[in-house]
Amino acid sequence: MKRALPLSFFCSLFIVGSNSVHAAAAAAFSMETAAPAGFEDITEPATVVVDVYYGGRLLSANQRATVTPNTFQFETPDEILQFLPALKQPERIVDRLQETLPANSARACKNSVRSGCGVLDAEVVEVIYDSSKFRVDLFIGPDFLYTSEILADPFLPAATNRFAVSQQFSGSWSGSQSDGDDQVQSNQSYTLNSESIVSFGESSVRGNLFFSESPDSPQGASRLEVSDLYWTRDFRGRAVSAGLFQPSGNSSRFLGLGSIYGLEFYRSDNTRIDTHINSGTPIEVHMPTRGRVEVFRDGRLIHSEMLEAGNQLVRSISFPQGAYDVVVKTFTESGQPLAEFQQYFTKDSRLPPIGLWNWNLMLGAPVDISSERSIPEPGEDYFIQLGAGRRVQENWGLTGGITAGQQSQMLELGVRWLSDYVDVTPEFVITDSGRTGSRIGVSFRSEWASLTFQQAEVDKAPASSETDFLASAYNYRIANLFVPVGKGRFTARYSERDNVQELNSPLVQLPGNSLATSRLHTLEFQYPWLRNRFWNGDLRFGYSEGDQEQLWSLNFQLRYNRGRWGNAGYLRSESSDPIGDNHYAGFNSVWNDRDLWAAEVQQSMNLEAGAGNQALRSLTRIAGHRGNLTSSINYLAADSDTLSYTGGFSTTLATDGEHFSWGGETGHDSAVLVDIVGAPDEDFEVLVDGNRRGYAKGGQRSLISVPAFESYQINVKPLGSGFYDYQNTLETVTIYPGNMVNTQIEMKTLILVMGQLTRSGVPVAGATFRIGNQRVKSDANGLFQLEYYALPGKRTFDHVILNQCKVPVDALASDTHWVNLGTLDLDNAVCDNQQEGGALASH
Repeated sequence: MKRALPLSFFCSLFIVGSNSVHAAAAAAFSMETAAPAGFEDITEPATVVVDVYYGGRLLSANQRATVTPNTFQFETPDEILQFLPALKQPERIVDRLQETLPANSARACKNSVRSGCGVLDAEVVEVIYDSSKFRVDLFIGPDFLYTSEILADPFLPAATNRFAVSQQFSGSWSGSQSDGDDQVQSNQSYTLNSESIVSFGESSVRGNLFFSESPDSPQGASRLEVSDLYWTRDFRGRAVSAGLFQPSGNSSRFLGLGSIYGLEFYRSDNTRIDTHINSGTPIEVHMPTRGRVEVFRDGRLIHSEMLEAGNQLVRSISFPQGAYDVVVKTFTESGQPLAEFQQYFTKDSRLPPIGLWNWNLMLGAPVDISSERSIPEPGEDYFIQLGAGRRVQENWGLTGGITAGQQSQMLELGVRWLSDYVDVTPEFVITDSGRTGSRIGVSFRSEWASLTFQQAEVDKAPASSETDFLASAYNYRIANLFVPVGKGRFTARYSERDNVQELNSPLVQLPGNSLATSRLHTLEFQYPWLRNRFWNGDLRFGYSEGDQEQLWSLNFQLRYNRGRWGNAGYLRSESSDPIGDNHYAGFNSVWNDRDLWAAEVQQSMNLEAGAGNQALRSLTRIAGHRGNLTSSINYLAADSDTLSYTGGFSTTLATDGEHFSWGGETGHDSAVLVDIVGAPDEDFEVLVDGNRRGYAKGGQRSLISVPAFESYQINVKPLGSGFYDYQNTLETVTIYPGNMVNTQIEMKTLILVMGQLTRSGVPVAGATFRIGNQRVKSDANGLFQLEYYALPGKRTFDHVILNQCKVPVDALASDTHWVNLGTLDLDNAVCDNQQEGGALASH
């Protein structure tokens, strides 16, 4: 039974006045425990109202609890459970919350002490009760918490769009014309591509058609061909395709396949949204409260992020590839250290995540490459191919595959092993005819050097054997060495190929021989001798050798970048055995429009002069509302003048059955249709996940190309200097190949109107009146400002209507997006009969 409170308590309430319930309760608790009956009263239980926190976040306010200076007990622990995250064995948590718990009040952080406090290790549940704030923080043992990222669905949701048709057109061209020895030599090639997609949510029907003309074609004839025509679906980690297509899930490293008629089924990561955590060995941390995690490799910080309370997986998508030890440190938001541990981490794109299989099934017939028909014919041999891969342990895995056809069978085995400094990948293949092949890749990494080496070999087919699925015979070795030297870097490259092919084309002229280079050596040293905000300088020294021909080069470059312009000058000197010494000087200038235009425009010009020749080069890139274009023109004046050119373009037409548009700055096969209602011909930047993906026109439907297999947030931002009224809410859409998602934004243009109200030369303060349908109020100096719905443009008029009264405008100033009415003298107003003698503006 509670005692009556002394008079001093009510006096305290009167003094605190409007303070919180917690303050009053604190006074009550203080009066009870400080009663003169003796120190035994201090330990008596008291009922208080507390705020419950978990992970630094408020879970529930005004929860009742019974406390003493050393203990704490919830009155209704079942209510607390509903606010907590998903738990393992929630009944154990409830049982613990029903117990009388240690209050741990000494662990609460005080204003003057912020280290070694506010955090508690818990086996099941523990609390820290701060009696001065009537706050209790919960701490739950890691064994009772799920890992947060694993709780979420690891796959993309279903597509936002359920039907769309898109048609992408693209093209490329290349050619040259030479004038020398009274003869004109010219050649040109071009290709026009048409990719059609009819999408049904997560599945689609696709077809590719190209028309090309090239000197390599028979008699230079034009060629029209269907390269792909198939149905495909990629959803929740599984992909399937059927028809005429180029396999995407082929796991073989030796299978020499182009397009096939057939079926494939394989595991796909395209629709997984947890690649940021499953791309490497999982690193799991327990956060008793919200805080920060830092990951170090060899003493270097490679990752940091903020995490909520609970068992959390660290994002590893930005970690370097390889196998190495990492040190993981966790901190509270205030910077207190929580924990530190070391873990062996492996990340490799060729090994599946731990616990998952890489697998694929493919069956069909390869396309007959000798066919000259527009729709290619299937070959005579049919095959089936099975492949699988598994990460056996964190740092190594196995791959294998079997290919069987009517005339040949093939077996593949491979191993992928990673260590702190060395990665090794041996792979082998054998056919039933005795042909063998091998491929080995080695990668070495350290602070002072990195080295990669690869060797691959496939035997020639015996003359008596049937055709198999192995690629043509080859044998090559490639090595690359990179060594940092102070601020500079040293690079060495070596390549050797045994299958040298003779070049019979009269358009290819090699000095002194008619064979392609089979062995190349390159040594290069680059040193950045100047780096500051605007200036960059580089010195590069190189040596290369190919088929006993040697070339020495020295390149000196100075660049200046500021604003839209980037300019560079360079000097280059070359010395080779057959040609001798040559010296060149050049100037390069690049201009970017940046924010000048809505479209992205870049123009580059290069002028180079050397002994006996001069060159002028131009490169233009335009990515705009209706597509993108690239054009390169090179003019070389030497013994014979040569004009060379290359280029390409792409644009997309798309509809969802109700809406239609075309364009796109990039050539992706999916799109967002931004329909801006209002603001005709005004430009708006389209932001996809906060990044620019293109721009839209007011009063039109604008197509913005985006990559598939993503969920995006779409919003817009005005590019001009005008004023607009619109709902700039982020809309989230999920896009699969061929989808076109329509989003509509109503855009109202505004004119900024400003001025001053006076009467007999005295400012009229606090006056409320109307201009059109807009209400406005003048400030203490009679000044006012309002946004008026109207189309942009300069205005000219001699009066305004204020509350049905005409007020002359003597000094009007205006521009496209604003109007300054100047001083409006209310003594000069002309009103109708109802307004005569009345107030023009109410106070």
